[in-house]
Amino acid sequence: MENTNINQIKRIVKNKIKEAKEECYALVNPLQLPYDQLSYSEKVLSDFCYYLDNYDSSVLERLVEIINKMFYG
Repeated sequence: MENTNINQIKRIVKNKIKEAKEECYALVNPLQLPYDQLSYSEKVLSDFCYYLDNYDSSVLERLVEIINKMFYG
C-alpha cells in the first residue's frame, strides 16, 4: 500500500515538473524557434527551463524575489 502512495507522489511531482518546464519554454520561445535562432538571453532562459528540476525550491523562491525587485522595486 505504501509503495503505491509513493509511486503516486512521484508521478504527481514528475507531472508538475513537466508542466512547469512546458510553461517555461512557452514563455521563453513562444514561436518555437530552433535553439540556434534564439538570442543569447533567450538561450540562457531556455537552458534554465531545461534544468528547472535541478533547482531546489529555495533557489527558485530567491529568483522570484530578485525578479520582483527588478520590476517592482
